[in-house]
Amino acid sequence: QMGSNNKEGMEKAKRALRKALVLDPSALRPLLSLVQLHAQERDYETCIDLLSRGIEGTTEAKSPLRGQEILQTKLGEIYMAAENYNDAIASFHAALALNPMSTEVQRLLEKLEKNVRGVDTSDTADEIVEDSPRGYGDRSPPY
Repeated sequence: QMGSNNKEGMEKAKRALRKALVLDPSALRPLLSLVQLHAQERDYETCIDLLSRGIEGTTEAKSPLRGQEILQTKLGEIYMAAENYNDAIASFHAALALNPMSTEVQRLLEKLEKNVRGVDTSDTADEIVEDSPRGYGDRSPPY
């Protein structure tokens, strides 16, 4: 019976966090906690929605750039988890624009690039061919 109880606790926590966000939409801690709960359930759509609204909110409220950077970084991580690599890269670059010295974001970008190289999807197939030691792909004339 642990399972349903746990689920109930999660819903309660989500409601409490949403209430906190209504009171202070620019509050980072409840927002990040709420995103974390949804991420655990692999509900990435909701995470992306929450973070995007948070980012819009912080830009409108002209809240400190630190908040922006944290949210952009988190958004990148969610996109990464959802295997939406292009958006992840865009988010990490947005975070780096806010704080070029962020070693965390640089580390995440490196990890992401490794992931992208390791994943052989049709999108990245071209890049993978170019990276190969042979140095020429299908485009070069036959010798």
